Amino acid sequence: MQLARSNSESSPASDKVTLNVGGTMFQTHLATLRAHGPNYFSKLLGSKYATIFIDRNPCIFEHILDYLRGYPNVAESLDPLTRTKFEADLVFYQLK
Repeated sequence: MQLARSNSESSPASDKVTLNVGGTMFQTHLATLRAHGPNYFSKLLGSKYATIFIDRNPCIFEHILDYLRGYPNVAESLDPLTRTKFEADLVFYQLK
């Protein structure tokens, strides 16, 4: 996992995080990643970082990010293989 420190201190943009998941870039807010209590992200983001590389499947991470954004029934619409991967990544990210 590679971490790049952000140069911004406390500007409004400083609560944004860029995640490089398997080569695909995602941007979200710290609050989104910390919304489900102690998890992979809250432990990883103890300090401010500009870009975080996570060696996971970016297609599955799209569903993880939807889940973190408050769509708890994401898994219901997934095909069986994608749902299995989604469930495994929920465990990996310590969200379940």
